[in-house]
Amino acid sequence: MKNTVKFVKSQALLVLITFVIAGIGLYVFMPKFKEYQEIKKEIEAQNQRITVLTRKLNDLSSLSEKELEDNVDLSLKSVPAEKDFYVVVKNIKNIFGQEGILLSAFQFTVGEISTQSAKKAASDLPEFFGVSLSFSGPVDKTERAISRLENSLPLLSIDLLKLTSEYSSSSGQLGNYTGSMNLKSYFALLPKTLGAIDKELPKISSPQKKQLEELSAYEYYSTEEEFPTEGIAVGRENPFPVY
Repeated sequence: MKNTVKFVKSQALLVLITFVIAGIGLYVFMPKFKEYQEIKKEIEAQNQRITVLTRKLNDLSSLSEKELEDNVDLSLKSVPAEKDFYVVVKNIKNIFGQEGILLSAFQFTVGEISTQSAKKAASDLPEFFGVSLSFSGPVDKTERAISRLENSLPLLSIDLLKLTSEYSSSSGQLGNYTGSMNLKSYFALLPKTLGAIDKELPKISSPQKKQLEELSAYEYYSTEEEFPTEGIAVGRENPFPVY
């Protein structure tokens, strides 16, 4: 019996010592283990960032600077920057003017400039620039003008088209169209975020490339005006010229 008690006491002491050592070990090594886990996560995140940066560097090195500039230029011609309505109005008037069609009325709205709180209204939809016009002109030229509008830059969509035909009194054939039209041209949304260094480069998909190729064939009327390059005198004339 005594031997049994001694054995139990020795085993209990051994278990107690084991628990004490385990407790000390947990107390000492647990913070180190947590620190190890955090360092491991940070290393994995850094490795992932390095992988993304490496792919991004490879993508940038394979890009054609000229092709990129051409695509950006074509995109801005297709969908102008916000509130840049001048090029849209100029394009419409230019097409009708070249076709010899009389614009009897021309109205447009640029949309909301700001809210009552002087902050831009939040929206994920592209803003549009609406144009309403009335016109009259020969049938063939009117049809050609409408076709040119649909295949010109900036992109235009015809929301409403009303045509009234007029017959020539001399020949009895269809002579002129008198009508009205509602057009829409969209503005490009400003980017909400700039490209972060550790983010993948957005790539142009095959359908987007095809769209760019189609847009490159569209008609675009440049609004840049040529000014004389002759020198213009500024200020008063020198009363003591050097001869």
